[in-house]
Amino acid sequence: MSVIKAKSVDFAKINVSSPKSIIDGKSYTFNLTYGSGALTIQLPRCQLFSGLYESDGKCYCEIAIPTQGVTNQMYFTIAAHLEDLLKGEKRFENPSFLGHMRKVIDDFSCLRLKMPQNKSNVTTEIVEKKEGSEVPVSISKFIKGSTFIPIITIEHVYVIKETLGFNLLLKKAVIVY
Repeated sequence: MSVIKAKSVDFAKINVSSPKSIIDGKSYTFNLTYGSGALTIQLPRCQLFSGLYESDGKCYCEIAIPTQGVTNQMYFTIAAHLEDLLKGEKRFENPSFLGHMRKVIDDFSCLRLKMPQNKSNVTTEIVEKKEGSEVPVSISKFIKGSTFIPIITIEHVYVIKETLGFNLLLKKAVIVY
């Protein structure tokens, strides 16, 4: 797995595959690629804002990020690039990005991360940084207020009724103290 720091993402290398029709024939999903592989990004150190929660059988968490920071800029630049790519598709009139971010206080926003699952088991790797090495820990140590370095991937893009979206999948959480 090749990991890129958020500030080093080359947006011109992001591309999408041919759309696959889902649901009603008016909604589509695309695979997202970065060059010839997956887009895996190390975000800057942040805090777990909400702890883990479940919605419709899927697990999520929210991270607190500076509204004017690197993560915010990267997130919306990827979205703008994807909007531009999809505007060339004849099947879409004007796809627009909605996103999974909300402003909470002053200069901070919450960004939702999806936790990949295998049936009902969360597959996110959670480790602690101790004496220069990473030690696996229980998901019970990943609690609200934890400071960690998220490693995320974006594998798919979707368009549902002209609304463009993508999930940031939390592949690995490196808890730091």
